[in-house]
Amino acid sequence: MALFLTALPILSQDLSGVQKSLDNLEYRVGVLEGEMGKLRKGSGQALPRPVSRVQADSLVPRLSSRLDSLSLRLAAIEVGGAESKSKGPSAGADAAKPAPSMAAGKTTPAIGPAVSADSVGRGEIAELRYEIRALTVLLKLAREPVRTSPTAIPGTDATGSASPLPSDPSKAAPIMRTVPPMAGAGLDLKADIQIQGERRFATGSKQDNLDDFWGRLNFGAEYQGEGFQSKANIRIFPEGFGFEPLTGATFDTTGQGSLKVQTQPSSRIVVNHAWVKFMPGPLSYKVGRFETQESQSGSYGNYIDLGPSGRFLSRPAAHNALEIGREAGPSTTSLLLGTNERRLNRGFVRAYEKYRVSKALQAALGYRVNLFDRLKFPDEELLQRFDAGAAWSLPAGWKAFLEAAVLQAKNREDDTPVLIGIQPPTGRILDLLSLEMEWMPTRKAAGKDKEILVNAFARKSFGRLKLETALFSDAADPDANAFGLGLRMTTALK
Repeated sequence: MALFLTALPILSQDLSGVQKSLDNLEYRVGVLEGEMGKLRKGSGQALPRPVSRVQADSLVPRLSSRLDSLSLRLAAIEVGGAESKSKGPSAGADAAKPAPSMAAGKTTPAIGPAVSADSVGRGEIAELRYEIRALTVLLKLAREPVRTSPTAIPGTDATGSASPLPSDPSKAAPIMRTVPPMAGAGLDLKADIQIQGERRFATGSKQDNLDDFWGRLNFGAEYQGEGFQSKANIRIFPEGFGFEPLTGATFDTTGQGSLKVQTQPSSRIVVNHAWVKFMPGPLSYKVGRFETQESQSGSYGNYIDLGPSGRFLSRPAAHNALEIGREAGPSTTSLLLGTNERRLNRGFVRAYEKYRVSKALQAALGYRVNLFDRLKFPDEELLQRFDAGAAWSLPAGWKAFLEAAVLQAKNREDDTPVLIGIQPPTGRILDLLSLEMEWMPTRKAAGKDKEILVNAFARKSFGRLKLETALFSDAADPDANAFGLGLRMTTALK
């Protein structure tokens, strides 16, 4: 773990390394909980129920909430151990040190002395707590600049460069609160500008310089408090920059005849997030408008909500919905009741389950059906979606993922897309490189079969600037060598 933190860039914009480390920590804590369960099997008493961890949509709050959850689970293990052993005044003094809480800018209090059983040693808990504190500081550095000496940050020297962590957590210098608490109990404003262009390389000779070109401003705010979260985000497309609605159409009867359309450049405002979330207990309740994206790909997948294939970075799906969620150990469950119609005559039920099988494997299963349609239209045909996926962390930093679905459609054969992807390690050259393929036997382009689409996606961040690009198959062109090139530039304003 020390070697991992030494190699992790402190101010990296991509927090995937922290997320992988958290996966490993949660797995180890799960092992401790299992061992404690064995120790207490004969006593007839259960371990104290850990407090449900707070959920969040943005990456940093979500990872910090998982850190809080790990601290609470360790505290619950300590209570169980304290009940099964004699309570000494100095037992577990090192392991009972509190870990910083990112969700509310506070510390998680120690509940009891550490377990002294052979299989659940207090040294293991002390090491886990130390790693949690170190990752907490790294997450804060990803959000706010350091304001005092970086020597108090584990894994850095006086110049801020990486240095090895001490092998014994009890000998580590205390973590100073050099970084102000994250906006976990207040309002956090966010804004960025995005510009995107696409160019298709088809077999035809007449081509435009760009097939698609637009820009937009994203402006939003997030609030996180005790048992409550909210988020609002608007997207503003300036006039004349990629949005030209149809204003009229005429038919030219001269010659061969053609349809002429008129468009007018206009500004456009889109709200993709406007929701509140309540967490009074083990269940959370989220209501409003929000996006979901269950795919590992930005151009394919997310079949539980969208159809097969897709355009460059087009896979988030927006819902007007009520979502009930629950997290319990390795399982994350979501039940969503949604609609995209203002009269509420039509709607759907969506269930999605994620389960972490091990520290290297996560599986997912989803189901969606237009059940609400039957309330207004009793004879309406029910169209169902079945989606399954998995993601593996492979040796040497490789990652693989798979997603498959059965998508029912009216008056035609079901779609059965399959997505396969591999993400090799790229070191410091790229933040992410993803090579993907989507196979669907029923796909046609211009009347011809086109079963396979491929996509090569890359992402790189330079401070506040993030570049995303992809070379992808043109799903509308029947030729196998028809490709498109997309580029999106995102500049953070805050």
